Amino acid sequence: MKIHYMGVREPLKQILEDKAAELHDYPLQIVDLGGSIKYESDSFINSFDLDAETIILSNRRYNLNDELGYVETELLQKYKKSILYRTSPLDIGIELYRGWAAATGILLTAFSPVGVNWISTQDVASACLISKKDVNVRAGKAFDLTGAEVISMERLKDIFEQDLEMQIDLQCKNKEEAIRMLMQNNMPLDLIEWLVEYQILSSDDRLEPTTNILEQIIGHPPNAAQLFENKQIN
Repeated sequence: MKIHYMGVREPLKQILEDKAAELHDYPLQIVDLGGSIKYESDSFINSFDLDAETIILSNRRYNLNDELGYVETELLQKYKKSILYRTSPLDIGIELYRGWAAATGILLTAFSPVGVNWISTQDVASACLISKKDVNVRAGKAFDLTGAEVISMERLKDIFEQDLEMQIDLQCKNKEEAIRMLMQNNMPLDLIEWLVEYQILSSDDRLEPTTNILEQIIGHPPNAAQLFENKQIN
């Protein structure tokens, strides 16, 4: 049974398909708001079955009364057998920052220096592929999913230095500075503004560092995020 994935995170889609190949009972629809710059609810409904078991993925943040929150609520209501996972940043995203650091020698972000709770993408995929019965039991509810721990930006920089065998300059900037500096790389302004806002919201110190919800859903403690390029962190 093929998974119908609607979203922009192709690596996550591939992991979902690989895991699903070994299973027989799982929801066939994944609506992924993560990574989307514009939140238009209609674009996440077209061609999907509103009566089928559905997993909705979104971004973990402190203030839920925002544009994304409105879309989350609308999708939960329209997909009658759906659950919503608000996740910490997926560890597949670390490769983007490692690549930038390798190219520039700088780890430039608007993340809080305290750091980010990176979540294992493999664990998120497992949470998406629970049984249809479990989806129906939890239908209409939202859950915050986190990884095992918060990784400070200094620690992430040290890991990049080990992987890349080069010195990295860590720069944690405020919103205005980060936007200004990223604009020098000729990135589209709407993408820059979304990325910076995402970094600020996902490392907000008002968020609980971790939750135990992921373990309850997948049946085992969260795996360590894939921080090193070719190996799991010890």
